[in-house]
Amino acid sequence: MPGTSSGVHPCVERTALRCPLRRGRFGNVTESLGLTCYLLISRNAAGVAKFVASSRLRRGKEHSERFQERLGQPSRNRPPGPLVWFHGASIGEAKSVTALLEDLRNARRDLSFLLTTGTVSSAQILAKQMPPYAMHQFFPYDVVPAIQNFLGHWKPSVGVWLESEFWPAHICEAHRSGVPLVLLNARISSNTVRKWKFAPRFSRSMLRRFHRVHVQNEETWNSLSAMGLDVSKMEVTGTLKKTSTSLPYDSGEYEIQKENLKNRNVWVAASTHAGEEEIALRAQLLLRKKLKDTLLIIVPRDIKRTEEIVVTASELGFSPFVRSSGQSPGGSTDAYIADTWGELGLWYRLSRVAMVGGSMVPIGGHNPYEPASCDCAIIHGKHTKNFQEVYAELHSGGGSVLAGTPSELACAVEAALDPAVHAQMVEAARQIFVGSNEPMTRATELILSLLPNQPAGIQNMANAVGR
Repeated sequence: MPGTSSGVHPCVERTALRCPLRRGRFGNVTESLGLTCYLLISRNAAGVAKFVASSRLRRGKEHSERFQERLGQPSRNRPPGPLVWFHGASIGEAKSVTALLEDLRNARRDLSFLLTTGTVSSAQILAKQMPPYAMHQFFPYDVVPAIQNFLGHWKPSVGVWLESEFWPAHICEAHRSGVPLVLLNARISSNTVRKWKFAPRFSRSMLRRFHRVHVQNEETWNSLSAMGLDVSKMEVTGTLKKTSTSLPYDSGEYEIQKENLKNRNVWVAASTHAGEEEIALRAQLLLRKKLKDTLLIIVPRDIKRTEEIVVTASELGFSPFVRSSGQSPGGSTDAYIADTWGELGLWYRLSRVAMVGGSMVPIGGHNPYEPASCDCAIIHGKHTKNFQEVYAELHSGGGSVLAGTPSELACAVEAALDPAVHAQMVEAARQIFVGSNEPMTRATELILSLLPNQPAGIQNMANAVGR
């Protein structure tokens, strides 16, 4: 089996190419000329980084009070004891390790966690959802002086990168500083491989810094092999998102909105992108002719698109209510725009059917585990490359319905709102997703193996807590 710890992938002879590379300055790893040049530029780019930060700040793309974190200047003190650093591009990657943090903390009570992301929205959501033993900082730009400040302050015991984040200076500096790097939940598309094929020595030299890599599927295995990663470092473990905890929600707000929406047929278009709202709204036009008191809740992926969505809805004859304006989804409205951060768990729980965004337009589809964990019947489009195997399993097993046009979507929603059909779809999805803790178990074991030994006194206290 590809990626298991007991053997080597059958393609190893084909993919484990060896190139005569020279010894590098940045640790005991050979370098490519391209990577050496990149690191040289990065070492002298502090001024450029400040200019970029200022420009992004003026455009609202950086946090007004915390943008200095992007330059490697921390805003919080480092807690005592071992620190595990997790990095993901945005909120989706960060949320995928929620259960893993809890598992690690249960194993070692002396652990603290640092999560870094690069988006303002992720910081806003994580501020509400992180446990007290974890903290968030913005990921520094890929500039060596900023990275050195960051690493010098936080001194992570282990660095855990998520999915497909490759920042060469960060990877090289962490390795040079003696931080063991792990890539978890790796998912690399063929498009990414095509971009890196023009710099094969660069990618090979960079990827050698990773101590271990857990990949989601064989496609990623092949992709990383093609990029030069040593196949003996890889394991196919599946996706952490399958074992992530359900989205959090405000139970008090849930009770209020549940009362507002009683006796209504509620469905949600979740994490939508441009073009998908119109498809959902046109489906809603068809639905409201057939079903009484149908309500569509639209949760856009980018809440800055609210005005655009309101215009689209108005042109189609709706009078939408908007969450950020203080309006509730009750009353006579049949289209509601939930344009606030961190409330997707609330809307999933209030809905019986979910159209998963990013799948009706060529984005690649978003996480199907979250609506399934909230007992939503799942509807999706054909663009599901981000979770291709999962959606295929869902569709073939009766846990989801494929739709592409407004009429197809309306028919699918109407069917899934039927209690019997809804129950069948929810149970089918549950059977597909249930009982797969292996990715998290293997990730926990790997990270714990790379940490310094736990002091005996803390170990005894942890055992006492466990009893």
